[in-house]
Amino acid sequence: MKSADVISLTNAKKMIEATQKGSLKNIVWNESYEQAKVFEFKIDSIQRFENDSKLVVKWNGDAINTENTGVKEIVIPGKNNFKVISI
Repeated sequence: MKSADVISLTNAKKMIEATQKGSLKNIVWNESYEQAKVFEFKIDSIQRFENDSKLVVKWNGDAINTENTGVKEIVIPGKNNFKVISI
């Protein structure tokens, strides 16, 4: 996650949420810096179901008083499907 301004790790954690099939996923943050412009995180325990599912990542800037909000959907291929994700 990148910000134009220096923000706290506490506020960064409040801005991101991830769900898969309605289940909230754990987000693991690199806690090297308490304040920064760039924060690294990974979404833990993403599951592969029999069929395709979607990982929904939402962000909301209310914690740092900005109106930036959004949603990104990432398709997680099911066990029954073969897909080339990238080359």
